[in-house]
Parts: sequence; C-alpha cells; structure tokens
Amino acid sequence: MVDFPHLPLPLVRMDRARLNGGGKKSEEQIFIEKNIQSHYDKIKRNLSQSQNAYFEYNKKRTEMGYPSFEAGVPLLIRVGEDEDLDFLRSAFNFEIVSQQDDGFVIVASEDIDFSELNLKLEKFKNSEYGGGTVGRLFEIIEDIDLDHRFQRIVDESIREKWVTIKNESSIIVDLSVECLGQFPKEPDPLKFEKNETESSIQKKEASYKNRLESYKKKLTEFYRVWDDKRDQRIAEIINLVSVHKGELITVLDDPGVKLPDSFVARVKISPEGLKDIIYTYPYLFQVSEPDEIQSVEVLEESGKEVDLKILEPDKRYPSVCVIDSGIQENHRLLHLAIQSDVSECFIPGVNASDIADYVINGGHGTRVAGMILYPNGVATDGEYKLPCFIQNARILDNNNGLKINISPLKYLEQIIEKYNGIYNTKIFNHSIASKRWAYRKFMSIWGTVLDQISHEKDVLFIQAAGNLTKDEILDSKKMNAYPDYLLKESHRIKNPAQALNVLTVGSITIGEFNDGFYKNHGSYGNPSSFTTTGYGIWNSIKPDVVDLGGDWAIKTDGSTAIITPELCLDIPRSTLHGGPDHDRDMIGTSLAAPRVSSLAVEILKILPDAPAQLLRALIVNSAIIPEQLTSWKKENIFRTVGYGIPVWDRALENSEHRVTLVSNDLKHIPAKQVHLYQIPIPAELRKSGMDDIYKITVTLAYTALPRRTRRTYRFYNSVWIDWVSSRKGETFKSFENRMVFDSEDDSKDGYDEFKWFIGEATNRGQLEGIRRQNGTLQKDWAEIPASDMPHDLCIAVRGHKGWNSDPEATAKYSLVVTIESVGKKIPIYQSISQSISILQKSRIKI
Repeated sequence: MVDFPHLPLPLVRMDRARLNGGGKKSEEQIFIEKNIQSHYDKIKRNLSQSQNAYFEYNKKRTEMGYPSFEAGVPLLIRVGEDEDLDFLRSAFNFEIVSQQDDGFVIVASEDIDFSELNLKLEKFKNSEYGGGTVGRLFEIIEDIDLDHRFQRIVDESIREKWVTIKNESSIIVDLSVECLGQFPKEPDPLKFEKNETESSIQKKEASYKNRLESYKKKLTEFYRVWDDKRDQRIAEIINLVSVHKGELITVLDDPGVKLPDSFVARVKISPEGLKDIIYTYPYLFQVSEPDEIQSVEVLEESGKEVDLKILEPDKRYPSVCVIDSGIQENHRLLHLAIQSDVSECFIPGVNASDIADYVINGGHGTRVAGMILYPNGVATDGEYKLPCFIQNARILDNNNGLKINISPLKYLEQIIEKYNGIYNTKIFNHSIASKRWAYRKFMSIWGTVLDQISHEKDVLFIQAAGNLTKDEILDSKKMNAYPDYLLKESHRIKNPAQALNVLTVGSITIGEFNDGFYKNHGSYGNPSSFTTTGYGIWNSIKPDVVDLGGDWAIKTDGSTAIITPELCLDIPRSTLHGGPDHDRDMIGTSLAAPRVSSLAVEILKILPDAPAQLLRALIVNSAIIPEQLTSWKKENIFRTVGYGIPVWDRALENSEHRVTLVSNDLKHIPAKQVHLYQIPIPAELRKSGMDDIYKITVTLAYTALPRRTRRTYRFYNSVWIDWVSSRKGETFKSFENRMVFDSEDDSKDGYDEFKWFIGEATNRGQLEGIRRQNGTLQKDWAEIPASDMPHDLCIAVRGHKGWNSDPEATAKYSLVVTIESVGKKIPIYQSISQSISILQKSRIKI
C-alpha cells in the first residue's frame, strides 16, 4: 500500500457543450458567391473534361481487350481544408473515397451523368434554394492524363522505384479500397429558444424522437447494405487482378472483424495491370508495399553465471502478452513467469504449439520478455521476485520476419480475442516495427488495426518506435552532426509506431562511453544514436515517451560502429543456439518498449481495475524531459524524446508536495457533450502575496473508432475530444457558464489564461505548429504563482463530431491531473485530499 495514493478526480457535471466556431465562410467561398457565373462555367467545364478523360481511357481499355465493369466515375475535387465532407454526400450524392491534403478529396459517383451535381449547379447559377452548396465545391481537377490519381494514390516508396518496377514481370502490393458507401445523415440536434413554452418543447421533443428513430432504421439498413457493398468490391478487385493474370494473396480483413470503411487486398500483379487498376477503379485510395520487419543487431559476447534465486510472481500479479518471435520458455531466469499453458504460435502453416524463439544470437522475443521481467538488469546474487506473468504469442518466424500471407489485422485480432477475451490481459508488448518509415498522409492498415482494437477492447499496446540501421547512422553522420541527423525526414518513426492510440516508445542511452577509439553521443537521457523520431502523423507528438534501449559506440573517425557491453542493459537471452543465458549484448527501441511495459504492470498492481487509457495517461503524465536536453531547441526535444522519460515514483504514488488525481473508470463522451471536473484549492495554498509556484500537469488519453480514408486527426476519429481549463481567478460558476450550452446565466469572471506549454492552438504554446489536441494523447503543463491559483481548478473535457454521424457514437477517455509544489516548498497532499472529500460529500451524485 502506497503512503500517498492517487486521489479521485471529481466529475461534477455532464451536459451539452458550448462549442465555438463553425458556420463561418472562407474568403474563397465568399469570392465564389460573388462570381456565380464564372464559378458555374468552371465547374461545368472541369466536370465535362474529367468525364471525357475517364470515358476515353475506358475506350482504350476495351481496345486493349480489358473487360468493362460497373463502377462509379472517379473525381478529384477541392473544398475548404477544414470542411466537414458530409455535404459532398448529402448535396451531390458523391461517395467519399478518401480525404487528401490541402482540401483535395477523391470522390466517386455511381451516376455517370452526375444528375444531382448538375441539378445543384443550375440552382446555384439561378440563385435558387438548394444551390448554395456549390459554393463550397471549389474545384474539380481536370485530370486529363490521370496522373493526379497515380501521384495521390501510390505510395512514395513505390513511386520512387517505379522506373525500375515497371520493367518487372510482377510485384506484390497492398490495394486499399474504400467500401463504406453513403452514410445516412443524422437528425439536427434539438434546440430550444429562451422562454419557450412547455407545449412547444414537448412538440419539438416528439418530432426529434421520430426523426431519431427514422435515422436509426436507415443506419441499420446502411450496415446491411455495407456488407453487400464490401463483398461486391472485393469481387471487383479479384476480377480486375484476374484479368491481368495476377494473384490474390489475401484480403486483409475478416468478415467478423471489419475496419469501418475499407479493406486491403494483397495481390501479386504486373506493373501494367496495377496501373490499369489505379486509373480505372474509383474506390481505390492507396497502393503500398507490404511491410518487412526490421532486424536487430547484437554483440556476440559471453555473460557470466549469476547466483540468483528466482521467486515466482504472486498469483494476483498481472500478465503481459509478448507479441514477438516466441520465447525460450524453459529459460532458467524466465520459466517461473511464463504461462506456458496459454502460449500459441499464430504463424499460418506452423503448428500452434511451436512457440520457441528460433532467432539466432540470443533470440528476440526472449530478450523482450526478459526486459519486462528484469527492467533494471539481472542482479548478480540474492533473491529476485518476478514482477508479473508473461504470455507468449509467437508471430515472427525464425528470421524475425512476418510472413507475406499474414496481415496485421488477422494476427492481432486472433491474439486479442484469445488473451484479452479469455484471460482479460490488458498489456500487450509489440516490439515489432517495419523497415519502412511511418506514412505521413494516411494511417497505415497496421496502425489503423492497432487504433481500432485499442478503442474496442480495454487493452494497451506498448509499441517500439523502430531503429535506424548502423549504415543509416554512419551515412547520415557524414552530412549532419548529432542530433540533427536524427531529425531527417527519412529517419522518422517506423510503421506502425504512428498509430494514435498506442503508447509509442523511443530509446535513450544508459550512460556515457569513450575509450579513446569509440564513443557514444552522450550521457544517460540522451536520445540513442539509432532511435527514430517524430513528429507523428498529423503533427502528433511521437514517440510518446522514451526509455533505456542502449546505444552504439561510434568510431571517432565515423567509419564504423560497434555494440559494447557498457552501453547495454544486462538481460536474459535465448540459449537455443548456444551462448550465456543473460548478457549485455543488444540495443534497440524493442528493448525500451518492454521497460515501459514493466511500469504499466506496476500501475496495475496498485490500480487493478484501471482501464488501459488510465495506464497510458499515468505513464505519460509521469514523464520528465531529461535535464541535459533542456537547452536544446524545443522542437528537437519533442521530436526525439516525446514527453520524456517515465518516472516510476511519479506514476505510482505521490508525496507531501505532489498530488495526482485520476478518473478511475473509463469515461464515454459523445460529440457535443462536455464533462466538467472540479478540484477545490484550499485557501491556505493560494494566499495573495505568496511567491510560491505550483506546476499543474494535465494528461488526457482517449480512443475513438478510426476511419482510414481520412487525413486529419479530427476526421480520422469517429469522435474527437479535447480539454480546456479554467482561467486565473475564475470561479467554477463562470467556467460552467463558458463550457455548458444552456447555462443558467451568462456571468463571467476571471482574467488571463494559464500559460500552457503546448496550448490548444498553434500560436499559443512554445512549440511552433503544434497544438495539444493533434493526437489522442494530450499532455500539457503550466507553472502558476500561488496568488493566481483559482478557488477551483476546473477542467472541461469536450466531445466533437468526427467522421461518424451517429449521435450515439462516443470516444472513451481517462484524465489525470497532477498538482505539485515547485521546489517542494509547500505540503499540499493532505489539504487537497480533504478538500476533495468535502466536495464529494456536498455534491449530488451525477
């Protein structure tokens, strides 16, 4: 039992949110509405030319002997960058295939005559009711040579190699296909006027109830048709591949476990056949290469035998599922923690009981499991009680690779179904990353699967950020000094570390090494020479945190690099191919991630019912930027180490001078709702004239259902959420009036906002171009003089509409707030604990 446990964070009101923004026309839309005829002529001309280009290409296809098929006409259009794309569906009957950059959208129309668009165009030209939406359609791209589709759909890595690829007989690619169709429009929200009569309110409520019931029926029918549409489009892709004498390797989707808007077909096909599908199939939104798993390098060294007595974990301790290359389960240092009766191999065509770690030079999964069990290294003597249990889910082959015929969706869903579904496992260590860097435009299928599972199940994936190879480091150092070379675009985090709902872990070095011939880049806390960096997709902060993963020792002339024991942690290794059972012989982010998994285990021990998002929030909330990096450029700090190094004491308990408050159970919030939290600050902690400083840290971790075809954090999520705080001197009542839609009065007080480090807008914090709501993990902090502390520190969590029109769609979140006395001058824990207790007794339960 800890002396200063985390306190409950009081949720005091849930209501409809007062949200700013929306409805304001852009300058371009205003210009269009002043120049109706010219815009009408431009759209009509571009539409005609795009149709002609598409029909002309189909004519050539027929001449080449390719059969025609029934599908929609693709268009590339441009709208406002922050536009809600639903109007394209409701106004023009377009199917939204994918959101692109800078307001560009790929759409398709099954109506080859574009009847609805032409009708709206005529109404727009004549300034008639119903034509106004044309003013929001800025442009239709005249895609005469169809090159736009190739540039926007085909991944950068394939485009760069296309000159070589196009001469090959066949290539293997993943085809991402949109299959959502036309999502029904939800009913407008219920609105009441001030002083409205009871009779009028009842009529509106009855009308809204009828509209809501009608919408739910349409939604049920939509999902039924959706299954048919998905099956139809899979058949169309199979047919197209077959026409070009290609081969369908697998559809990366299971009928019972669908991504909400797309599927992926892995195919082997000729480059010419691929080009035809790119140009012809309107629902295709991405062509990418299958991921190859990144290999690791190790030092061949001999560790020494230790006289250590191993004690088995307590039966109540949590389990961690290691998704990796298997584990040497009879290992002297590990076997008491391995739950061998639930081990399984998920590699297709391999016996389910073949769960050993065959990777040469000490294995990979064995080391990962060893780091979870021995996060501070293997002690030389005495007794050691293993901190948790390990579940072995083997997915990588003997060469630490992923088979071409298995998809992330299939293996992850199978593993989650077993270990979370049957054994209620919450922590999953995923020290697997691609050789390829993370996508900047779309979330990858791998990342989307991790995000979806994180939302639908109460699980936390702890994901390695991925490594630079030795050659990449040495080549880069010839051009750039450390740490600048880490920030190269090609050195960004590896797929799927960009997934928003996972906890992505980069690496720092364990110490300083310099023998006169070789040296590393710095002392404890410096980013490792191999760690990959952020930002993540949509400028989210990635990696989230960093931990000890070791470092290369680089020759002083920069010609080569070696692994040296002084820069490695001592952890267990496999002896299947010989060698010691533990050693200092491996480095990588794949070792930093399990160290964080070990911290997640300790949190579950003190908070056994904690939801996965609370684990994520507490770990990140505890993180500290290494002191030696504080002189770096702020952008470089956050791109290399994220929020910093998790501090175990800060994550697990408090002190007299620090108090952490948590939302114990997982919260659900729909769009347009607000949750208000209130932390009463005792008078003795906020006396005027006090020169003491408090540091407030707020961390929100949430998940929502993802949609791969969208390219912003707002529309990738079904519902997105953010948090805002009260101001200096602001009362709870004033804050409530600002946050709640129908507050009882409009009285406001308080003055300046707190100076948050990151801020809720790109121009409010200390990181250029970054705002804290860019990701699903939102941490920020501010230092506040005692005299500016409010009577109540209030936090509002607000839900916003994402891609999902369903009013019952929700995001799930956990919230953590820490208050601490800077310099540990003022004891605050007991007084805040008492004020929380008084508030809870006085408040009516929500």
